[in-house]
Amino acid sequence: MADTKTYTTNYNLEKPGQDDFYNVDVFNANADKIDAEMKAAATRDTTHKSAATLDHPDNSVTDAKIGNRTITDTVTAAAGADTPTNLWSKLGNMVKQITGKTTWWTPPATTLEAAKAHADAAAPHSGHAPAGFGIGPSARIITGTDLNALRGNCLFAGYSMLHAPADFAGWIEGISISNGNDILIQLANTTFGGNRNYSRVSTDSGNTWSEWELQETAIGAQAKADAAMNAAIAWTKGYGIGSPAVSVSGTDLNNLRLGGFYRGANFTHGPVPAHADCWFFITVTAHDTGDYVHQKAASYGANPGRSYERTCNNGVWSEWERMAMVSELFAGKGYAPMDWDTITTPGVYSVAPPGPYSNDAPSALGIYAYGQLVVTSSDASIQQIYLSHAGQMAIRQWFTGTIWSPWKQIATTDQTTHIVTSGSGAGYYWRKWSNGDIEQWFTGAAMTTEGSASFSFPIAFPAECKFVCPAIRTPSYGSSNNGWFQVCGAPSTTAVTIGLQAADTLGGASYTPLIYAVGH
Repeated sequence: MADTKTYTTNYNLEKPGQDDFYNVDVFNANADKIDAEMKAAATRDTTHKSAATLDHPDNSVTDAKIGNRTITDTVTAAAGADTPTNLWSKLGNMVKQITGKTTWWTPPATTLEAAKAHADAAAPHSGHAPAGFGIGPSARIITGTDLNALRGNCLFAGYSMLHAPADFAGWIEGISISNGNDILIQLANTTFGGNRNYSRVSTDSGNTWSEWELQETAIGAQAKADAAMNAAIAWTKGYGIGSPAVSVSGTDLNNLRLGGFYRGANFTHGPVPAHADCWFFITVTAHDTGDYVHQKAASYGANPGRSYERTCNNGVWSEWERMAMVSELFAGKGYAPMDWDTITTPGVYSVAPPGPYSNDAPSALGIYAYGQLVVTSSDASIQQIYLSHAGQMAIRQWFTGTIWSPWKQIATTDQTTHIVTSGSGAGYYWRKWSNGDIEQWFTGAAMTTEGSASFSFPIAFPAECKFVCPAIRTPSYGSSNNGWFQVCGAPSTTAVTIGLQAADTLGGASYTPLIYAVGH
């Protein structure tokens, strides 16, 4: 039999017919369906409200749903998430900063694309240079202008201009520079006049100008430097510097007063009149006036190796002086036995006993008579210093109008006893001699009664004390001295015992011992 029942469209609930009686089973079945669907709807509502992200169908959120929003283009952009309105406000602020306008919606004067194209163009700024300053395709043309009246900063060009460099009337190209106050500088190039560069300056706003100065080029500077160097070389060669010494044979050397290097022979006023044909190298050193000159002559050729010198002092020439060679100073000159009184020329001589002239040698002093004799001299005296081969030394001297003095032997440290060291302090003094002896003087403590006391030496004797002598210092009051000191027993190396004795009574006086001791 066909089902004649009817049901609802959404939940499929069974609908009762017109003639049907109440049916509990049908009602319960419909109630269960309604309960299940209501529960499912409630669950969906709860899930929707608590969902982090709503699952909307595409295109389900329209402008009408979002509605209008107002942004603030003063919100500074920063990293991190934010609400749509704040994000749009930040973007608006960035747009305003990029365009440079006061609001984000005001369009910029140009686009970035157009600005890039302008910057990349071959001549991006043509036509924009300030007028009248010669900046652009060509300089400022000022033909016939007085350059003294040119002011400000510009690039200029022209011809027939007044006060041009070297009065050049041809084409000139230049630069004018100003500090905006009082300093003006002009640079100019004579384009068709040798391509020379000039400069000048004014420090009073153009009222007066310095002369045009030609700027040197590298080629020109080198040429001038070469010419100056060659001229200097040629000049110095004229004085024997960097070239063979200048020949001045036959010259009067009194007139050779310019510094330089010379050579020649047969001089007037030369260093060796007896050998006028001797050749010399002459060195001249001059003062800034010709009245003070030094000449030095060194022989060469037939008589080489001799040097002489002289000076001109305030116009007066000294005599030529021969300069001794080192070999002459220290190589002894051999002498056979002879009278030592006649050896008066300065030098070093090898000498032997003088034979019959025994009084001339220091042998009478017991000095060995073979050795070296050193002779020196001055204007009025001669000195002889004798060094024997046995290590002895003696001296004597001769003065004008006298005879030789007796020989005197010079004692050495192995022949004399001398003080090696000494010392002192409060109330004492000591000294040590080269033979080991020691002397000491010191003041002991004062004594007021008869008796003895031990007194320590300021320094100990290394071996023994050989002698002690006490003396007495007069009492501090009274005119009589009734006491004296004496040594009591042998002294040690470090101290001595001194006793005080009285003739009758000490009378309460204070006696201070003064002690002298010798030892080694």
